[in-house]
Amino acid sequence: MTSLQYVVRGLGWYQSPHGDPYTRQLPGAAVVATFDTFDAADDHRAALEADARAGENPFRFGGGFVFFQSSLDGPRLHDWLMDAGIEPPSSELRHADWREWWVAFAHTWTADQLAHAWAAFDKVRFFDVTEAAPFTAHVFLGIADEGNRNLVPLRSERGHLLGLTCRPRATTRWYETVTVPSDVPALAGGGFLVQRRVVLNQTFPGERNEPPPNTRAPLALFATRAATEAHRDRLATAARHTLNPFVFVEPDAGAATDEGRAALAVRGFPLPEPDSARRADWLEWYDLCQDESTDEQRTAVWDRCACPLFEVLRVDVRDG
Repeated sequence: MTSLQYVVRGLGWYQSPHGDPYTRQLPGAAVVATFDTFDAADDHRAALEADARAGENPFRFGGGFVFFQSSLDGPRLHDWLMDAGIEPPSSELRHADWREWWVAFAHTWTADQLAHAWAAFDKVRFFDVTEAAPFTAHVFLGIADEGNRNLVPLRSERGHLLGLTCRPRATTRWYETVTVPSDVPALAGGGFLVQRRVVLNQTFPGERNEPPPNTRAPLALFATRAATEAHRDRLATAARHTLNPFVFVEPDAGAATDEGRAALAVRGFPLPEPDSARRADWLEWYDLCQDESTDEQRTAVWDRCACPLFEVLRVDVRDG
């Protein structure tokens, strides 16, 4: 039996090239290092986390409300900062004012004060530690787009599944190999893949840079459907409590339809639903509702988005 190992993973974040001022969290992670003990892995994670935080502003991650950065609400975040001698802004300020406050004053704090402040932002993490999966699988993705014959730079996730192997393949201009955790041993022949719907890009009018509809981001491979569906459901539950659905789904897929508006109107959201079907408006609306929204209200929005964020796919796994 092999001894238990621990991996340090880089967590997923995505910054739209234009249109969205926030770097949004994405489900999924990439292994960056493996260790024989948890303590060694956690020490490495802490060092990477400190480097990643340097010069960053936590209020530009996740979304336009403190809900996306911290499990503390505004008053408790205010008290937490005061405990370290940091004078926070008024609790009634807009989220943009929190961002500007951090820019104006964070450079004046001591290292201990900065560490104390960052400890409150538990939803803005760049690395974590987890037990290593028994195996790894290599998902072979096609990244070429027939509508992109002039090789315009692609600014969104665009991979579509071509196959899975037990051995890595080189990434080229047209293909990419993504390594995912797996409990499927070599020569098993098949398994069940958890995939995530890709992020939607914010585009200029007339710009054709949206990902094709068949693109997905692979996350993990399991030997049984039951284990795969359980993992999918855990991811879906976490997503509904931490992510803005309109990063992934256009409002007119369900929320911005007449039926969708009627279903949301009776839920009593703190702000009225947008009159338009523009994704930027729905992104902002969902962000701004988080201070007073309930988990049931968040679930209602996700349910109106029609397209599930995660899916399970039966796949063949080749040896090479």
